[in-house]
Amino acid sequence: MHYICLLITTNRFEAMTKCRILFILLILFVLQPVVAGAQILIINEIQTRNTSTASDSDGDFEEWLEILNTSSESVNADGYGLSDDDSDYFKWVFPSIELGPGELIVVWLSGKNRTNVDGELHVNFSLKENETVFLVSPSLTDFNDLSTVYLPKDASYGRSIDMSELVYFNIPTIGFPNISSPSYGVAPPPTFSHSGGFYPDDFQLSISTCSDCNTVYTLDGSEPNLNNLEPTSFLYKNSYLYELGDEFGPFLEDSIRSFLYVGNIQVVDRSADPDRISQKSSTQDFSPQYLPDTPSFKGTPVRARSFAQGLLPSETITEVYFITSEGSNRYNLPVLSLVLGEKELFGYEKGIHTAGATMDAWRTNNPDLYPPPVNASNFGRRGMAWERCARLDIFDKETGKAFISQDIGVRIHGASSRRFPRKSFRLYAREKYGRDDFQSQIFKGYPGDSFERLLLRNSGGDERFTNFRDPMIHRFAEPMEAVTNPATAVYMFVNGEFYGLNNLREYFDDNYFLKNYGIEREDLDLIRGVEVELSSGKRYEEVSQLCEKGGFESPEVMTVFEDMVDMPSFRDVFVTNVISNNSDMLPKNILWYRNNAPTGTESDLFYSALVDQDKGWGHPQAGRFSSHSFNSIDYYLNEEELPLTPYLTCFKAAMQNVNFERNYINRTADVLNTFFRPERTIPIINEIQSTYEPHYKEHIDRWSGYNENVESVDEWLAYIQEMKDFSQERPDSLRKNIVDLFEFEGLFELVLDVSDSTHGYIHLNTIDIRSSTEGIDQVVYPWSGIYFFNLPIDLEAIPSEGFLFSHWEGDISDTLSKVTTSFNTEFVELKAVFIEDTTQANGYEDEVIVKPFPNPNDGGFNLLVWSDSEVKNIRIYDALGREIRADITRPGADTEWQINTDCSAGIYFLEVLFANGERRNSRIVVYD
Repeated sequence: MHYICLLITTNRFEAMTKCRILFILLILFVLQPVVAGAQILIINEIQTRNTSTASDSDGDFEEWLEILNTSSESVNADGYGLSDDDSDYFKWVFPSIELGPGELIVVWLSGKNRTNVDGELHVNFSLKENETVFLVSPSLTDFNDLSTVYLPKDASYGRSIDMSELVYFNIPTIGFPNISSPSYGVAPPPTFSHSGGFYPDDFQLSISTCSDCNTVYTLDGSEPNLNNLEPTSFLYKNSYLYELGDEFGPFLEDSIRSFLYVGNIQVVDRSADPDRISQKSSTQDFSPQYLPDTPSFKGTPVRARSFAQGLLPSETITEVYFITSEGSNRYNLPVLSLVLGEKELFGYEKGIHTAGATMDAWRTNNPDLYPPPVNASNFGRRGMAWERCARLDIFDKETGKAFISQDIGVRIHGASSRRFPRKSFRLYAREKYGRDDFQSQIFKGYPGDSFERLLLRNSGGDERFTNFRDPMIHRFAEPMEAVTNPATAVYMFVNGEFYGLNNLREYFDDNYFLKNYGIEREDLDLIRGVEVELSSGKRYEEVSQLCEKGGFESPEVMTVFEDMVDMPSFRDVFVTNVISNNSDMLPKNILWYRNNAPTGTESDLFYSALVDQDKGWGHPQAGRFSSHSFNSIDYYLNEEELPLTPYLTCFKAAMQNVNFERNYINRTADVLNTFFRPERTIPIINEIQSTYEPHYKEHIDRWSGYNENVESVDEWLAYIQEMKDFSQERPDSLRKNIVDLFEFEGLFELVLDVSDSTHGYIHLNTIDIRSSTEGIDQVVYPWSGIYFFNLPIDLEAIPSEGFLFSHWEGDISDTLSKVTTSFNTEFVELKAVFIEDTTQANGYEDEVIVKPFPNPNDGGFNLLVWSDSEVKNIRIYDALGREIRADITRPGADTEWQINTDCSAGIYFLEVLFANGERRNSRIVVYD
């Protein structure tokens, strides 16, 4: 039995409301015999891939289902369970909410877990395709389940209007009766004769589908649509009232079009065709100067979809083809392609890449304000309402074939950089688009091969200059303790048209911390700048208040801070920003994260990540920060006008503690001698330059003419040379800054050596002096670095397996493997001497006896020593050769000693030094 609700009205909501009333009457008077004896509350309609159908109150396009009361009486849903787990029907429980006869209620499958009866209902789980959802009454007497099916994006599945069968709906009716025309399946997707990629010659593309299907395709990036077989126009603007004296620009018109496939498509090199993307404004300007005069290299995006009577349209299949005689050798970097409707990018009302209606509305309400803020534009809008579905392909530079191909969500990314013509894009992998991750080893040398959020950065404040400052500085800082962000440069195309060179990065959000550190969203504290982005506790407030109160010169107060904040990463963010002279660190470009789950003490700490270094390393527009000689550490500690953000307040407080100050200065010295040596940083700059340079003119031609954008490769190379000069000059300048600020008497050269580089190495302050440490030469010793007069440094001699530390030679003479000392001469030379470990398994050799007992022990034991020579010293070492402090007494017997240590469980080495120079060793096993 089928019923059709036909109402003549121009108001869709009014029509749906009237149909809803009729539907309730239908339930009450017509279908009562059908549902009598069946379930009272049923699942009426469900959508598992909601990309644009309807958003919740947060603006998010979440999945949803409808619950329908099929009885002729009101029913209270209190205590009903909703679940995707047949072992736990009450995974989520309804609050007390009354459903009238025939009434529907929408429940969002978002995982947000909201049960406020005066607001939206959100369950605490999300539902995927091919899963079953269960609805049960408190007594389990009323039971309803619905197994989900494969659905194309924005379709739904549910009960027909007479509730006699389960059907598909191309137009979902969330919160209203299922009056849409039903479908009884999904059309199979078309198949292409050629996969996307680079081809040296033109070819004929054929598309096949089922015998009862029609194939509709597009060549302009838009979704194939039977309603667009004639051109469908959209409005856009290229001119906006930016400043006084300008005018509201005129509306312009463009169109999208679909075609009915009737024969092969000729795929050719379209580079000579007029550009579409590059000729549309992406700024608030009245007269944009960045629209290129000549066409760019371009490919052909082909999108196809199958349509059949009684079936939902298929998924859209998308491929992009580049025809060039060079084939896959056209570019020396990966090529990234985004394909989505041009209206979604530049449409006046909702286009995300244009100033659009938002700009005109703001200007109308603010006729005298200048300049307009970034958010006074479509491209400044945020949230899921401004996310668009797109096709992503990333093509391998060697084969020309895609190693990532999937539908994704796309948003504009960034803060002030959104106003630039070339945008940054945020890429979202979501189940609703097809898969919930990007599965590939995108970043060279980076262990991760699965990502949920990626960024296509335009280099922010550096996009007009070198276009790689931020990834370069992150590469310099990769060995630091703070979290850094790897990058891969890609040549980017939008709808087959060349867009420029952007940097592909991973995005620091809750998904990143779940993927990389296993921190669940509900357990994540995430502080971005001064904004508390995610928090489930008061720890950040406690840290901030502690820093505001100060008193860190007290060891007790400093200990409290150390129990809240991971000191190495906190320190290294400041060390890096000071070295780079980043003018844009504060207030917003700081990131703290913390796992507040009760899993151990480590989870209590806030860790720091390095973000947005675009305005560092001699940036041309960084003012006084541009100079390699600017004393940024003095600026951060003593500038009175600087806003005291919590991160800076904590740093200033920590620097009042003598131990932290010493650690910070020595860490700076350590990394200036290693990670940030010109011998390391300049080759990295050269490497990045060499990867960009072969096709960078193409990028310049696309975006030149805007503001200070570089106009030639030579100008670009000049900016890069400035960064190399900064690399060369910054270490000595910063050392002088530190000498001046902290009133050191000077600098000294520290030369370290070892008796044999295969026998052991030296650990200095925070770095290992060995070839595996970035910035240290393969031939390590003798090694030299620059340090500060009268500032104590920490040295530790660490033996290789089979060797033991003997003593220091040079400007210190000590037998302790670990020493802390200072110097006030311009040249210091030290050598660590290692000897072979002659440990005997039983402690006996010739006439000499060295026998610990009991062995194993709990850290306290007796030692039997017999030799013709007098005992001169007794030492205990751990497995790394570090000396362990011990209480050693001689109870009276000439040959027996008592030794007590605080050793934890493990294996240790006992060394007895005799007056005649002989050494005897024995192993000690300590248990818990």
